[in-house]
Amino acid sequence: MGDEQIEVVASFADGNVTSTVPEQILVEHVDTSSCACYVQNFFCDFPNIEDTTNGEAAFELTSGELEEVRYLTAKDYNYVRIYEVDDGADVIPLFTVNSSGLSYDVRTMGLGELSALYLWWVLRRSERGTFLLIEEPESFLTPSSQVAFLNHLASKVVRNKLFSVLTSHSPEIIGMLPEESIRFFYRDGQNSVLAKGDLDSLLQTIGLTKGTEFLFLVEDRGAALFGKLWLDHFDASLARRTELVALAGESAITLALRNLPDTRAGLRMFGLYDGDVRDKVPKDVQKKALFLPGNIRMEQKFRQMTNGDVSAFEEILGKSDIKKTLFALNAHEDHDWFDGLAKILNRSYEQLMADFFKWWISVDENVDEAALSFEKVKAMLLDSPLN
Repeated sequence: MGDEQIEVVASFADGNVTSTVPEQILVEHVDTSSCACYVQNFFCDFPNIEDTTNGEAAFELTSGELEEVRYLTAKDYNYVRIYEVDDGADVIPLFTVNSSGLSYDVRTMGLGELSALYLWWVLRRSERGTFLLIEEPESFLTPSSQVAFLNHLASKVVRNKLFSVLTSHSPEIIGMLPEESIRFFYRDGQNSVLAKGDLDSLLQTIGLTKGTEFLFLVEDRGAALFGKLWLDHFDASLARRTELVALAGESAITLALRNLPDTRAGLRMFGLYDGDVRDKVPKDVQKKALFLPGNIRMEQKFRQMTNGDVSAFEEILGKSDIKKTLFALNAHEDHDWFDGLAKILNRSYEQLMADFFKWWISVDENVDEAALSFEKVKAMLLDSPLN
């Protein structure tokens, strides 16, 4: 609290929970999957709803609050009124609403609508500095409402200085959070264990994957394969969120950047040119232009490396005496040289590209060059938010 560090320890044994939470810390626990059902069942047990309010007056949401719940539920409410009822152990909300001319209350609401209103009510009541523990807020909510709730929660956390920890299996919720805000736990017997490792790989074990966010247009198939290996080497998470599409040369990339929108269906599009055209890209597309490492095409670079150290290339391949093969390909253009080499060595195009990348990235000067180019890519991605 402030600059003071506070340690909290909770023990779970024999069905009991004991905790050392200091009295000055307010803790609110919300199990979304059960709260909405409990509220609805509680009020459905009363034949006359007025019996539960005991003559207490409801409070009606202000125009600003109405906009918030409309955003969460995607319903056009004329009004929302809330009675706060004592159930003997706590206070629970009785929602009465009018939407599109139809009046109804918590007893006949869908659980999605009720859950959204309940979560909104919890946040409204939370005092400044409250520590919110929210279990699976996605329960009963549509994907769009899940996104709306997380946005609303973020605004309340900032405005009211709240603290919040969520548990979730929702790709919509997890996909909106920065990686540094996500922790992955797994069950080990009776204990929950904090997993370490690549977060995307861990999320994939429970069927959660981040979708494609970035579309890189490249000059050819070789650039697409090399680019994927390069991105994966420095940031596997970014590589999995990126799709590289091979076009027919640099002019095709430029044409696409000029005529296609920067963003489409949630994708951000960039041109990823070969390094040999670094100084030739037209000014009108430079704001969307990225470059592979180096100042020459990668096939040309690989060819130079091979001719300069045949024995090292043989060691990479696990083959010997390939000088005759290289001699036979001397007259070929760089792209055809790579294709021909793959065929003669009985390797797929993908296998040979992976072999060459492994060799190329093992050279110190290439690592430095690759890292510098990668940092420029990340900088442009961070500076280009979705419109």
